Amino acid sequence: MKHIIILLFCFFTWTINAQDYHINGKVIGIKDSTMILIRNVERDLPFDTTYVVNSKFSFNGLVDDDSEMFFIRTTPYEKTLTKRFFIENTNIDVVLIASEEPHVMVSGGILQNQSNSYESFISNPIKERKIIEEKMRNEKDTDKQSELMEIRSSLYYSIKDLQIDYIKSHLDEDYTAYLINELRINLKNEEVKDFYNVLDAKVKESKYGKIISNYLKKSIDFTKGTPIVDFTLKDLKGENVSLSSFKGKYVLLDFWGSWCGICRGKYPEYSKIYEKYRDKGFEIVGVSLDKDEHKWKRAVKNDNLHWTNLIDSTGFLGDIAVTYKVWTVPIAYFIDPEGNIIEPITFNSFTEEKLVRALNKE
Repeated sequence: MKHIIILLFCFFTWTINAQDYHINGKVIGIKDSTMILIRNVERDLPFDTTYVVNSKFSFNGLVDDDSEMFFIRTTPYEKTLTKRFFIENTNIDVVLIASEEPHVMVSGGILQNQSNSYESFISNPIKERKIIEEKMRNEKDTDKQSELMEIRSSLYYSIKDLQIDYIKSHLDEDYTAYLINELRINLKNEEVKDFYNVLDAKVKESKYGKIISNYLKKSIDFTKGTPIVDFTLKDLKGENVSLSSFKGKYVLLDFWGSWCGICRGKYPEYSKIYEKYRDKGFEIVGVSLDKDEHKWKRAVKNDNLHWTNLIDSTGFLGDIAVTYKVWTVPIAYFIDPEGNIIEPITFNSFTEEKLVRALNKE
């Protein structure tokens, strides 16, 4: 009986381990004892760390979904030795190469292998664009800069055409749904819908297929005059606050996160605007997409944000972010007193002049 119990225990343990992911890592041109870090960016988890020993490293773990997005880097940080990649509960091979052209190679798992095929398909114009962008940074002559900008613009459309070609020729792959989800930021909903409708049925039922389906059901192409979609969130005191409660005022609806340096770098200027016009019919409603409430509250305190502060811990895949097409931060909307969109605001382009022009129309 004892032997049977031991065998069952061993079988149970082996079954669990068989479901884990195992990263087999190798390095070229990187010293032993270098720290390697990986992080599940999809779930905003802390870094897991290990060290290079005999030019090798490894990680083990478990992902809950069919696949999840991870990020890998070294210490000291080298931008060229970073990569986002998909992890499934299987064997994953990672090679970090520090050469004249440092890069990271990852293979293993259905989605990552499909991602590798896509990267290979589109690699030439991507390389060309990087070369042009490097030349633009170093070019002082304005005429030559303009020429380079035209070349970069042409490459942008070449890349977009290739992306569309790839989607049309890989309708049976889960990565195609991921790609459509990434490209949606530059597409109208009807365009996203056209791509989604021709996907294979099994791809529509995949993780990213379901994300696109939810996006199409809930997101809105907000333009000038579009009515807001109301929502209710908790403020710093834990009390419910609805966006509609600010009707009668001009509102800057500002989506941000404590990790977003670009967002927080603009807040000293926003604070000046807010203090000057808060008693003249203007309100800022900040919606943090932090999953950690403590990080949100600490950022609000440290940055002295005195306007209305709300939190939506469901993040970028939550109903509010999906509805308002918040795919990154900062993204904001300038709203009139009737609750209609005046203008979508991207990358902190809100200014005092915009507010003054609106107020002067009253």
